[in-house]
Amino acid sequence: MGAQRNTTDFEEILGLVYQGPIEPVPWHSFLDRFRDVMEAMTVGLILRPPSEGDRGLLLNESDISPAWRTAYRDRYFALDPFVDLPLGEPVTLQELVPVEELLRSEFYTRYMEPMGALYALAVDVREPGGLEARLRAARPKGSRDFGEEEKAVFRRLVPHLERALQIHGKLCQTESERDLYANAVDQFSVGTILLDSSGHVLKMNRIAESLLHERDGLVLHEGRLRTEDRESSQQLQRLIDSAAAAQRTRRPSVVAALRVERPSGKRHIALLLRPVPLGRWSDERTCPALAIFVGRPEERPEVAPEVLENLFSLTPAEAAVASLLAEGLSVEESAAALGISVHTARAHLRAIFSKTGVSRQTELVLLILGSAAKLG
Repeated sequence: MGAQRNTTDFEEILGLVYQGPIEPVPWHSFLDRFRDVMEAMTVGLILRPPSEGDRGLLLNESDISPAWRTAYRDRYFALDPFVDLPLGEPVTLQELVPVEELLRSEFYTRYMEPMGALYALAVDVREPGGLEARLRAARPKGSRDFGEEEKAVFRRLVPHLERALQIHGKLCQTESERDLYANAVDQFSVGTILLDSSGHVLKMNRIAESLLHERDGLVLHEGRLRTEDRESSQQLQRLIDSAAAAQRTRRPSVVAALRVERPSGKRHIALLLRPVPLGRWSDERTCPALAIFVGRPEERPEVAPEVLENLFSLTPAEAAVASLLAEGLSVEESAAALGISVHTARAHLRAIFSKTGVSRQTELVLLILGSAAKLG
């Protein structure tokens, strides 16, 4: 890296290390810039090593073709000499394998030599929660090997990579939990819309998107939620303003409900407006102020028969009937949908009552929709 390795370069690299967890492709900017700074033909960050049945998670910026990167992941990773490295201590390839031995190795002849590489530098890091990352850099044959200067840069990066990994892990956990809860809400056929303190829509789920696309009662105008009725639109805006004001002053705010009529004549849309409380260290400028839950009364919930079989020890035929009843069909409609007689459907219903401990169809529907079956 020579004269390029200066304080400005390293400060830029550190910024990109911490930016990595929030990039669409993690650490893309860091790897791209670090390759130039290290005068390397390729740099990579291995977040999850490949294994049997798992292609792993390898991030890479290089001049080599994608085919060689795929070959490393699929075939040559198992031959990589960089294994069981001491955590946090940079190691060059030549320190692990003498040049003469390396040149005779399958890893070199089949992978490194065809892509023109000869020198490599590696360090492994692990954050307190157990997440690991393996940073690698390679230079071509005809260039110079990595030395103490480059190892010192790797060594200085180690604690920062560990912290950035910790941030990455926390973000991944939060994202997984968010997606899980969002999918659960979708299963209940409930639309969700998040607004900021100025009333602009930040995010919505697919059910809310579908409803707004219909433009039947609720509409989106210049990024703001509106109703097609002027009076209810003004009422909605007052509720949004009230929630935003309560959040700014950190005052308690009650949940509000609003009925929105639909020009099509379909049943009205029910809105439930729940203020989003700020966390202790949160800032209203970066957090949603209001969550709006949208009910669609005409949309029937779907319950998987297979889930009902396991939860209530039903036969496949009984579960099929129970599923349709939970979706709002009558016994007669369920029989027609399944191609069975009404007499057979009623026999299945009696067996379902016996196994679930209820005695009325309405109780059965409430039992099913109130159970984990709705999430299946």
